[in-house]
Amino acid sequence: MNTASRIIVTAGKAGLLASSLLSFALLSLEHYNFNVFPIFFILSIIITFIISCVMILFTIVPIHEFTPSLTDFQKFKTYFPLYAILFFLGCFYFVWCQDFDSITNCIFIIAYITAMQSWVWFFRTKNKNNETK
Repeated sequence: MNTASRIIVTAGKAGLLASSLLSFALLSLEHYNFNVFPIFFILSIIITFIISCVMILFTIVPIHEFTPSLTDFQKFKTYFPLYAILFFLGCFYFVWCQDFDSITNCIFIIAYITAMQSWVWFFRTKNKNNETK
């Protein structure tokens, strides 16, 4: 699978995951009119898809493209822990600084979960027998 199709597939999955988690979080935290919920969900999928594409393009793709001598598994094993630590610290810092607003906390938690899962989706490769490496 080439890089462009990996970006689209991963961003689509990330957008759907983030939109679902955000919808569940908002439904549990606030009182919303259920009549506008489908519109909100569709708009959130579009917005999170665009944000996911940009974030994958600027964080995962450079590592994938600038290390051609490594296999996908080696790239994941080498760079994912560092990325996870830095992204966790960044999300933790913003959650700590914003004085415990529940909606903002949920957004940063969802961003962290989605970013970590995007790495797994992007670097998962399949061989001829459809077994995950």
